[in-house]
Amino acid sequence: MCYCPYCQHQGNISDFTTSAQKEWAKSLVVKEIVESQVEKITQSLRQLEKASSKYMQIRVTGGTISLPISSYNELEVETRITCEGCGLEFAVFGVFTRCPDCAALNFLTVFSKSLELCRKRLAIVTTVRDDEIVSAILQDSISSAVSSFDALGKAVRRVAPGVLTRGKRNLFQDLDALSIALKDTLGRGPDDILGESEWRFMRKMFQVRHVYQHNLGVIDDDAIRKIPELASLRGRIYPLTVDETTAFIEIMSRAGPILLKCIADAERNRSESERKG
Repeated sequence: MCYCPYCQHQGNISDFTTSAQKEWAKSLVVKEIVESQVEKITQSLRQLEKASSKYMQIRVTGGTISLPISSYNELEVETRITCEGCGLEFAVFGVFTRCPDCAALNFLTVFSKSLELCRKRLAIVTTVRDDEIVSAILQDSISSAVSSFDALGKAVRRVAPGVLTRGKRNLFQDLDALSIALKDTLGRGPDDILGESEWRFMRKMFQVRHVYQHNLGVIDDDAIRKIPELASLRGRIYPLTVDETTAFIEIMSRAGPILLKCIADAERNRSESERKG
């Protein structure tokens, strides 16, 4: 039995076999059957050849037959994972929640893998001489980190349905809305959970990511309203640096598991309370 890592559909392994894979398997079977039968016929004819007499002679000519195998290329995947539950090694596109073999949840592993990819991007910055390319790598790194955090949040909300029931769908992209939701649910905000300085830095970098995504990196009044310390940069492009981007990735790598544990604990406590009832 297998599970779809994206939608959790359960089915036999054949349900997840692609058309190209089926054609490849079929060609292997046909090749084996046809070539083995031809070999048997050839051996029988060679026996007749040996039994030839001057009255009837049989000559066997030609070589062996070899049928081609249908070929196909597996699509390149984005994330290679070792399941925390059963140890299965597999690969998927983008972000997923469950192992296809044991259905164990692995979204925190994917989150960590995504941030590791950000670190690898940053590692090559020192070898790049073009400032525009460096800027693009830094922008892509903070954007990928935010997207991974958002995907982690969506996965957490699916497996903890009784927690963070209110709020927008992309709650983990809007840190102010997330703060309100956590305080309503847990009785404490992310500044209490993560620490005031780290939470303040996360809010700033989320806003930096927003202006790069939607305003070409230029600090506007909306950004200043949310992050007053950006006021000195009004009308200018935010000067994103390698050190600041690296610090953001590291803070995100700590924030994800901490918030996940808090939400999981809240869901477990809620479930236990309902059972005791």
